[in-house]
Amino acid sequence: KNRSSSFLDVEHRYAKTHRVLLRAAGDLTGARMLDLGCSRGMLLERFRRYDGVELRGLELDPVDRVEAEARGIRVDQFQINVYEGGQITARLPYDDAAFDVVLAAEIIEHIVDTEGFVREIARVLRPEGAAFFSTPNILWWKYRLDLVLGRYPDPLEHRLLYGTDFGHVRIFTPALLRRLVE
Repeated sequence: KNRSSSFLDVEHRYAKTHRVLLRAAGDLTGARMLDLGCSRGMLLERFRRYDGVELRGLELDPVDRVEAEARGIRVDQFQINVYEGGQITARLPYDDAAFDVVLAAEIIEHIVDTEGFVREIARVLRPEGAAFFSTPNILWWKYRLDLVLGRYPDPLEHRLLYGTDFGHVRIFTPALLRRLVE
């Protein structure tokens, strides 16, 4: 896939994420930050400007992981969707209260056990920490138009796209995501 063609859109999304997170978390000096599904580390890299910040990522894609590590980000490989006890549950490989900020940008739609995922984020987040979630909005006009025209909207795609990536297994509206997180 051509990564440079979407740079401006991604850049806009990263700028908005940064702005929203600063409003919620305040000063990030010395913050321990975790980006779940960090890709190439471009979002986390924005936060390097804060003194003493610790940047950590979680990423399955080996090529993206190498690029994020080249940016000086410590990246772990771990499959969040874990088969255990006869079902798929969400697990994170971190200690309780290990992070001040957890970013879950464009990942929750790939998680089978979304309630468990949110509980795991709460577990690894320190008290009074900040979590950021984003996901495609199935109510966006483009997706509605796709359905009217008989096309399958991208957020409904659920096949295995990238080997260990589950693809999109859940869809959300703003109200559904808000309720889940609350």
